[in-house]
Amino acid sequence: TMYGSVEGAVSMLNGELIKRGISVSSFAANDVDRGSPEDFMTRANAASAVVLATPTYDSEVHPRMEYLLYLIRSKMKGTGKPVAAMVSYAWGSNAAKRVENALREADLRILGVESFRERPTPEQVAGIADAVAEAERGRSISPG
Repeated sequence: TMYGSVEGAVSMLNGELIKRGISVSSFAANDVDRGSPEDFMTRANAASAVVLATPTYDSEVHPRMEYLLYLIRSKMKGTGKPVAAMVSYAWGSNAAKRVENALREADLRILGVESFRERPTPEQVAGIADAVAEAERGRSISPG
């Protein structure tokens, strides 16, 4: 990612989720780690909630994330899976809105979409972590 901002945000979020007792599994689709889309979908389907994190690319969604969003729209549509997103930008961006729209098109349960420049605030990270923890609690106490 550009200047490591997304990796830093993911690290912060992982720490907050672990503090809340949430098991975390990360999947990287960046310039160094190019995980397979099949692995991503398998892990996303198995997860109780999904948090996407992406940098922008020319003020749009990064192409690798755009492809993962395509898969989410086509393979997870209508599942109601809880999902959140964190979008880093440098010079302004439409990416957060595009990510949110893609998740809406997939008819997923959007827990939140946070946009940040360079580094998310502790409040942004805590907000996503709290929403994921709440979704996890709801899953564990719901019947069936």
